[in-house]
Amino acid sequence: MKEYLKNPTGIIVLIAIILGFLMPNYGIVIKPYLTYLLMILMFFSFLGVNVLDIPHTSSQVLEGLGVLAIIHIASPLILFLFKSQFESHVFLGLLLASSVSSGISVVVLSKMLGGDQLKALGITVISNVVAPIILPVVLGLFAGRTIQVDYFMIGITIFKVVIIPLFFASLFNRSVIKNNLKKISHSLSLGVLFLLIFGSIASIQSDITKDTSMALYIGLIVCMLVGINFLLGYALGSDKVEKITYGVTASYKNYTLSTVLAVSLFGSAVALPSVIYIVVTNLMLVPVQYLSNNKRDG
Repeated sequence: MKEYLKNPTGIIVLIAIILGFLMPNYGIVIKPYLTYLLMILMFFSFLGVNVLDIPHTSSQVLEGLGVLAIIHIASPLILFLFKSQFESHVFLGLLLASSVSSGISVVVLSKMLGGDQLKALGITVISNVVAPIILPVVLGLFAGRTIQVDYFMIGITIFKVVIIPLFFASLFNRSVIKNNLKKISHSLSLGVLFLLIFGSIASIQSDITKDTSMALYIGLIVCMLVGINFLLGYALGSDKVEKITYGVTASYKNYTLSTVLAVSLFGSAVALPSVIYIVVTNLMLVPVQYLSNNKRDG
């Protein structure tokens, strides 16, 4: 229990998910501010990250490129087989969520599970930096003309919520107040994350409850994709540490980013798969964190 209190991220996320379903009228107030909240969260996530050191975090270039390919391309390839089973807006939402960049949280998860957090950091930062280019290309290739998509606006929005926070975080990393910011960044990040998930869930709560069978089916697809991505990443590693690192980095993504993109650019229907990704992956983290804590205690 002490470990959960030291790192209460999982508990806070679960509370935000529950409140999003139970109190959507309150959470919907946050919807207009989701993009700005995500920019703040990304800023705190990038504090302490020196972009110039990223090339030195991994000497296995081919493996790193392989993980990036899994992150951005593997799931869309699999999803293409299921294209006929979904309406165009749901399929677009699945593509968006499955090809989005790796989440910064993989650094903590890699450390928790015995992986290499520096390699995880290097891959996830590169994944986020190239996202403004890769994501529109992937959507263009797999979504085709099934739905009207402004690929340029997608790239600009990702640039705004990823590259701009990274730039300002790099400036603060060189300032005298960096250490003071880092001391409070974790607590502030948890607060911002809570608001993001609460607002995101509330924004599409009616879409989930309106068609629970479709939501459950998407949930099964999400579980399958997360599992396949983990196994593909795991297979790339040459030892146990690398296998865990690549598996976690390939399977846990920035679903908050895909949710904000979907809500702000397309609407709640396209955001449905991203929110289901958030629910499924964070529910999966509860036993992972529990097993990790038991392993440490033992």
